[in-house]
Amino acid sequence: MVGVAKANAAEQDHWLQYLAPLGRVGLLQSHRILRDELVARGYANAEGLQARQWKCALKDAIETADKNWKALFAELAPLVFANSNLDDDQKHSCFWMMKDYSRMQRLLQYGYPEPDFKDKDGNGMFLGHKRRKQGRQLPEPDHP
Repeated sequence: MVGVAKANAAEQDHWLQYLAPLGRVGLLQSHRILRDELVARGYANAEGLQARQWKCALKDAIETADKNWKALFAELAPLVFANSNLDDDQKHSCFWMMKDYSRMQRLLQYGYPEPDFKDKDGNGMFLGHKRRKQGRQLPEPDHP
C-alpha cells in the first residue's frame, strides 16, 4: 500500500511539473483533454500504476494546478478593484482577462488579447490601447 501511495505521489508530481509552463495552462480546462490524448498514445507511467490510478493522479494534478490559478485570481481581484490608478473600464478589462486561462496565458507571455467589448471611448482593452500609445515601451509578444 505504501508503494502505491509513493508511486501515486510521484505520478502526481510529474504531472504538476508538466503543467507548470505557461504554454500548458489551456490543459487545465478539463483533465479529459490530456487524458484522452495519453490514452490514444498508449501511455504507461514509469511508476507501474494501473491505468485508473495514473488517471486519478493526472486528474488530481490538474485540479491542484487549477486551484492554484484560481487562488491567484482571488488575490489579484481585490488589488485591481482597490487600484486608484485604474478607471472602471480598465478594471473591467482586468476582470475580463482573469475569467479565462487563455487570456491570462497570452498576457503573461506579453500578448495582449483584445476583447469583444469596447470602453466608453470606443477603444479595445486598455492594455492593447496603452501598448499602441506607448509604441515599443512594452515588450512585443514572442509569438502570435
